[in-house]
Amino acid sequence: MEFLFLDYLANLGPWIYPLILVGMFIEGEAFLLIAAFTASQGLISLDGLLIYAYLGAVIGDILWHLLGRYSWRFLRPLHYITNKVTRPFFERIKNMPFWFILISKFTYGIHHLSLVRTGMMRMSLRHYLKIILIADIVWVMVITSLGYFFGASFGILKHYLKYGEVGLLLGLIVLVIVERLVRRVADEKI
Repeated sequence: MEFLFLDYLANLGPWIYPLILVGMFIEGEAFLLIAAFTASQGLISLDGLLIYAYLGAVIGDILWHLLGRYSWRFLRPLHYITNKVTRPFFERIKNMPFWFILISKFTYGIHHLSLVRTGMMRMSLRHYLKIILIADIVWVMVITSLGYFFGASFGILKHYLKYGEVGLLLGLIVLVIVERLVRRVADEKI
C-alpha cells in the first residue's frame, strides 16, 4: 500500500471497528467515507464497516437528540445557536420529521443541530427512533457507496493525479503572476 494513513488503519486490525463506531458520533461523514475507501482497498471488511457504521450512526443520533432534550439545564449557548440555525425549519421538523431528518443527514453543518432541535422539541424517543432507524440505513448505504466506489475507481484515477498536480501548480503560478500584475497596476494608479 502506498498510503501511510491507510497502512496505519490496516494495522489497527479489529480495533478499527470500535474506532468507526466512536467516529460516527463525532464526524460521521468523514469517518464513513475514509472507512469505505479503506474497505474498497480490501483493508477492512465491508460487512463489518456497515454494521459498526450503522450502530455508530444510530447511537450518535440518539445522543444528539438527548443532548437537545436535557442540555437546557447546562448548555444555554447550545440552545441559543440551535434555535438561531433551525428556527426557519421548525415547521418542517414538526410536519415532516422523517424527510427533514433524512435530508439534514446529507446537509453539512445543520445535521447535528437538527437532531438537537428534535430533542428540544420534546419529540418522543420512540417516534424519533422510528425515524432515525430508517434514515440511518439510507444515509449509511449512500455515503458508504460513495466512498467505496471512489476507492474502487481510485486505481484508475491515480494515474491522472500527477497531471492534476502539475495543473494545480501551473494554476498557482498564474494566480501569483496575475496578483502581482494587478498590485503593480494598482500601485501605479495611486
